Amino acid sequence: MRSASFTVVFSVAIAAILSSSVAAQRLAFAWEKNSVSDRFVSALTLAEHSPLKLVDKDLSQTAIKSVIGEKLSNLTADQGVLAASVAATEFVVFLRAEALRRNSFELGDHYEAWAAIYLINGRDGSLVAHRLVSGKGKTEKEAIEKLESQAAQTMRSISAAALKEKAAMPDKSEVIATVPVAGSPAAVGFVAPIPFKRIKPEYTQTAYLYSVTATVEIEIDLDEGGKISRTRIVRWAGFGLDESVDKAVREMQWRPAYFGKTARPIRFVAQYNFRKPQ
Repeated sequence: MRSASFTVVFSVAIAAILSSSVAAQRLAFAWEKNSVSDRFVSALTLAEHSPLKLVDKDLSQTAIKSVIGEKLSNLTADQGVLAASVAATEFVVFLRAEALRRNSFELGDHYEAWAAIYLINGRDGSLVAHRLVSGKGKTEKEAIEKLESQAAQTMRSISAAALKEKAAMPDKSEVIATVPVAGSPAAVGFVAPIPFKRIKPEYTQTAYLYSVTATVEIEIDLDEGGKISRTRIVRWAGFGLDESVDKAVREMQWRPAYFGKTARPIRFVAQYNFRKPQ
């Protein structure tokens, strides 16, 4: 078993190699390995022609997985920052792909090769863009080839989103309270914010089609009147679920946080779990 110190040293060494060229904004890939993912990532990197600088995909894959692990979907913002740090890049693309056997009235028995792509801003770990790409065919081979045929268009979309992105970082100078630790002196007299009107985020049709199980975490800034001033997804899922959570949270009516008898602005995280309905 590798020691923790070996993993850190190994990751730093790879990061040094990856950061040797700094002329352009850099983009790294990391993917959940299987034959479909391997082929589509290769197609994407071969199709690349944008001002973004792609780092070596195998080196970035090794560096990122050494600190994140094998599961590369439904990650947190902190994990996104860590991945970008060890890969020495401004952006990271996490990718998951597979081929499924389907049946529909229109196509009958067929295969769908699909890829879920998550473009992450390495500065704050936020999800810049989520792309779902698929190809369908009578055979698995045909479906995968149709997926690969969309690599150039997909790469253009990823590159455009990355170049347009300007990270909206929280104002670090802003003084805003966070939820105190239960049992601590700061928790005495604390009353947590709660919604007067609870709204359940929608499990989207896209998530249903791909049987997505995921957790979405959203960071919420609430003012002293119970009005939302800012939200940020800090664990993202894609498939429309992040937008579903943000929409539901913003439509709720909130009671503000109280410290004693005084209502004060607060920053807190709400969590929503999704599973395909049976």
